Amino acid sequence: KELTVSAFCSIPLIASGRLLGLLNAFSFNLGHAFREGQRKMLSVICDRTAVSLENARLYEKVMNSNSELEALNLSLEENFRQTIVGFANALEESDHYTRGHSERVSIYARLIAEGMGLDRPLVERVVFSARIHDIGKIGIPTEKLNKVGKLTSEEMELLRSHPVKGKRILDPVPFLRDLVPGAYSHHERYDGKGYPLGLAGENIPLLGRIIAVADAYDAMTTDRAYRRALTQREAMRELLACAGSQFDENIVNIFVNELRQKRAQTEEEVHLFAI
Repeated sequence: KELTVSAFCSIPLIASGRLLGLLNAFSFNLGHAFREGQRKMLSVICDRTAVSLENARLYEKVMNSNSELEALNLSLEENFRQTIVGFANALEESDHYTRGHSERVSIYARLIAEGMGLDRPLVERVVFSARIHDIGKIGIPTEKLNKVGKLTSEEMELLRSHPVKGKRILDPVPFLRDLVPGAYSHHERYDGKGYPLGLAGENIPLLGRIIAVADAYDAMTTDRAYRRALTQREAMRELLACAGSQFDENIVNIFVNELRQKRAQTEEEVHLFAI
């Protein structure tokens, strides 16, 4: 049977101002058009592929220089990290309810980590882990993530699989393994009733306990298909009510205190501006 192309997308691979090639994507499904999120993901793939090809070319030139090799390896690592972030962003771009979610979670996670007095490398690890904590949702249909009605047991199982999928994506890459605890354990509960392992208390990795609070706060304070957003005060009250059961109480208290300080500072700045 002859196939008919119903949609076509062509994206250039460009590095250092040079055209290295083209990625051509075709759809043979009648009436199908590439969605914005799909186009963005293809663009991310092309950008990172082009950089990787350029780095491979440079690698051949500097094989005999240890210092240049070390610099190139660092560049490759950063490129791969940004690729993962790009995938996470592209995933959210296809859904207006969660657009910017991971970026906001990383901001809240930084507030917590700095409020806890963690050292700078660990703060940055927390922040980057928060940026990609939902990477395992790649492949889960948007309509399942935003279903208005009650999820079936199969749909719930699919949704709850994303921490395991996130671990599976990150684990094979040596310099991303320190981020795995955040992606894998951010749905564990302090009382042991979470998933995927049912860990409790401080057996839950610190990254997971921090991201759990930041993630829940952003989910509560943004509109979703199935409910309206809570106010900041309402969300803080909800966090405090769940401290010690769903969340680490110390982390909740630190986060709420940081939010209150930020709000007080903002109100003071507005008052001074009005004067």
